[in-house]
Amino acid sequence: MRQRAGCRAANARHRVNSSPAAAVLLTRIFLSCVFPDKLKSLTNKLKATETAEKLVENYMDHKDSNLHRSVIETIMRANQKIFREVNGMSDIFMEIVQEKFDRKLKEEVEKATEEYTVKVAVKTKLTERISLIQKKCSKNKPLSVIADELETDVDEILSLYDIISKNPVKTTDEIYQTVAG
Repeated sequence: MRQRAGCRAANARHRVNSSPAAAVLLTRIFLSCVFPDKLKSLTNKLKATETAEKLVENYMDHKDSNLHRSVIETIMRANQKIFREVNGMSDIFMEIVQEKFDRKLKEEVEKATEEYTVKVAVKTKLTERISLIQKKCSKNKPLSVIADELETDVDEILSLYDIISKNPVKTTDEIYQTVAG
C-alpha cells in the first residue's frame, strides 16, 4: 500500500506543477508514504535545533526542487520558534518569500504587458482604418464603395464613416479620440 501511494504521489507531482497548495498536499502524502514515523516530528513538534539545522542544510543542497521547497516551507511555518534559533533560517525564509514575490511580479508584468500589447494593437488597427476611410472620403467615394475596397460590411464601418463625414477637417488622432472616448 505504501509503495502504491508513493507511486500515486510521484505521478501526481507531474499534474500539479506549480500549485502551492497541491505541492504541500503532495509533500504530506509523499512524506507519509516514505517516512510515516517522521512526518509527525516534522510538522509542528520539531524539538531540536539540530534537526532544523539538518533540514536547512538539506534545503540548501536541493534549492531548485519544488518538493524540497514545499517541505521546508511547511515545516518552517509550523516551527517558527525553533527555526529562529537556527542560523540561516531567516535567509532561507526570505529567499522563499522573495521567490514568491518575484513569481507574482513576473505574472503581473506579463499580464500588464499583454493588456498593453492588445490595447496598442486595437488602437493601431482602428487608426489605420480611420485613415483609410478619411482618404477615401476625401475622394468623395460612397460608403458602399469604401466598404468593398476595405473588404468589410457597410454596417461595420458605418459609424466611422458618419463621424469622418461630419468632421472632414479633424485629424486621424482627433477622430480616434472621438471614437475611443
